[in-house]
Amino acid sequence: MVKKNEQIPSDLILIGSSNDDGIAYIATAELDGETNLKRRATVKEFGDVHSNEQVSAIQGKVDCDQPNERLYQFQGRISLEDGKQYSLNADQLLLRVRSG
Repeated sequence: MVKKNEQIPSDLILIGSSNDDGIAYIATAELDGETNLKRRATVKEFGDVHSNEQVSAIQGKVDCDQPNERLYQFQGRISLEDGKQYSLNADQLLLRVRSG
């Protein structure tokens, strides 16, 4: 879980948000130089996930692109153990600022 104003510890997929609409706003100035906040959204089927317990109950795997330099392009898929699959794109991706 990442809280407001915390740095993102690793590249992440947004599964849940404390906002009822499933939206999170992130600062990307250290990645792209832009000072406006970027809007990220959960996969709409996970829109009602708001707690660590709910996230922990999700069982499956994520298949996605290998790390690359494209900040605004991302393709992936969440495959749940029950067989359901959901597409991922850059709207669900939270990038860590790499130091050094």
